[in-house]
Amino acid sequence: AAVIFPIKIQFQLLRFDVPLMIAATLLVVFFMRDGRIDRWEASLLFAGIVSYTAFSIVMAKRTASSEVVEEFAEGVPKRRAPLAVDIGLILLGLGLMVFGSRYLLDGAVAIARAWGVSEAVIGLTIVAAGTSAPELAATLVAAFKREADIAVGNVIGSNIYNLLCILGITGLILPIDTSSMAAFDLWVLLGVSLLLIPFMWTGFVLRRWEGAVFLAIYAGFLAWHWPK
Repeated sequence: AAVIFPIKIQFQLLRFDVPLMIAATLLVVFFMRDGRIDRWEASLLFAGIVSYTAFSIVMAKRTASSEVVEEFAEGVPKRRAPLAVDIGLILLGLGLMVFGSRYLLDGAVAIARAWGVSEAVIGLTIVAAGTSAPELAATLVAAFKREADIAVGNVIGSNIYNLLCILGITGLILPIDTSSMAAFDLWVLLGVSLLLIPFMWTGFVLRRWEGAVFLAIYAGFLAWHWPK
């Protein structure tokens, strides 16, 4: 997104959301040191996302202005279908997502076995890219429309929810075995998260060359993991 158009960064993001994302990353790295995430660790992660969501709602209500309220009121379309139809479409979408996730997982495991690589590598590459496609689409559209808050907030918020909510709920259902995750992957995760701070802090803009650096890091990450 930054390569397409330099993204302006709000100070609120650097003051709260980015540090929280880094804190969540540190917590997950610490929990994974023994090769698993137990239920009590998952419960702490889930408590973190509940607290973050509640705090975000409270802060949004405190800082909401009449201009923001009017902007969102104009952007929300009027309902043209009965409520039952809307609910049905939501349930249909959730059902298709569940089936799609299962096929995605089965296909990724089959590829891992055919190529002779670990399932962790496939999860870090193909599955990660596939599940991030909606985020990529939303962020690119926001970048083209010069909606910087949406472009950056979508990515930072997704990272926070993936670490705290997704891992938290999954770990509560069943403890997660993370022994196949290499320490290198965790350090890359933490390092890239920390790199966001100086890049965003300089002029409060994420520039094209900085976006290119992130792309280069990801390309190197893929090259490191890809079957030789």
